[in-house]
Amino acid sequence: MMQDLSRTNTITPSVADSVASLNTSAIRTFKDLNATESAERIRQVSTMFADGKAETIPGTGHLKFFESPDGIKYFGINKNDQTKVDFSFIKSKILEKLGLAPNTPVIQIIGDSGKFSPEGTAFATQQMAKVLANNPNALFLWGYTASGAPGNDTADVNGIFNALRDANPDLATLANVVDFGPKTSSDPQKIADTATVIHDYKAKVATASRVFCVVYNKAQFGDDIESSDPITDLAYCYDGGAQSWRQIVNCLSQNGKIFGDFNLRGEKNPATFVKQLNDYATFFSAGEFIFLLSKAIELFRARKDSQETLIKKFGEYSKQFSPAEWQYILSQMSEKKNAEGDSADADFINGFKKEYLRTRLVFNPDRHDAETKAPLFEAAWTKFMAEKLWLRLSNCDFQKFSGFTTAYFQRIPQDT
Repeated sequence: MMQDLSRTNTITPSVADSVASLNTSAIRTFKDLNATESAERIRQVSTMFADGKAETIPGTGHLKFFESPDGIKYFGINKNDQTKVDFSFIKSKILEKLGLAPNTPVIQIIGDSGKFSPEGTAFATQQMAKVLANNPNALFLWGYTASGAPGNDTADVNGIFNALRDANPDLATLANVVDFGPKTSSDPQKIADTATVIHDYKAKVATASRVFCVVYNKAQFGDDIESSDPITDLAYCYDGGAQSWRQIVNCLSQNGKIFGDFNLRGEKNPATFVKQLNDYATFFSAGEFIFLLSKAIELFRARKDSQETLIKKFGEYSKQFSPAEWQYILSQMSEKKNAEGDSADADFINGFKKEYLRTRLVFNPDRHDAETKAPLFEAAWTKFMAEKLWLRLSNCDFQKFSGFTTAYFQRIPQDT
């Protein structure tokens, strides 16, 4: 079972050693490793799946399986069949095929597809290494393709995991990939799938990857989360944009837990430059939004307390919010001071989102996968509100990275 480690600055020697070795390996291996060959194989296998030339795992109805002569395993599912399957059963069959115990925890790594700052990269590498070291018996899921932008001291979330994965060949992993398939004249001009970003944008991959889950048939980034999220026991998120927000909402809908860190992008990060603005922009961060919304709800619930109590309990919160966000919270607390119940309502949640997005873009319009982001964000918000998932934000633990000079507490779940 997974339990939350107490927040302490001490790390056991075995974990400390693993972190040190993983961190060193990761920083030195942010480079392209056989990505083109991997892209060709994924496309060939997805064609095989689409043409019915691969095994369908008994009892699943729709989950395909193929193992190459050199031992690389591919699971596959048609994008349109993801709503037709029992994912608890699918999960059991995947673990069985991989020779893993039925109770193996599945941990998914999600977050920014744009590179973090050098400091954010180093910190996220350290934190992710702890997750891997603390959970040696877990199966890890992640997005496989990483940003191919220049810079050996910076990486996105997949780039960091790729490097750590290559440094640990015995780690159990399942790479989430998507394949659009043959393109026709009626299809979008810009396609954002695994093979395309490898061929056209020089995306980087992990060479040690031996197991893949391919979502095929006009599938693009974001389509795979309908397969990966239902089999996830716990997610760990680094900042995160629209797709990560959708995945967090999916996890909350399953009453899952999400740990994470934000403020990893830094200032004047090339990944945050917007050509249309000719300037750097501040973007939506799933981790930051959940952190601030949780604080806002905590304040709202205390609206009937005396002003003296509020100042004593929550005075430091004002520094976490923008002036507009803070004024909105205070105005709502005053307006609904005598309202029944202690839970924030839908109007309060929608209003806070509106204030938060006044100063942030949901996604970067310059990115090749920009067209997939707005639908992901809106679908997530609709689900978040319909299921009142703000009532489950206690399942989330996000912390702000403020630099290595600030004491930072370990709170990574451990597989025991």
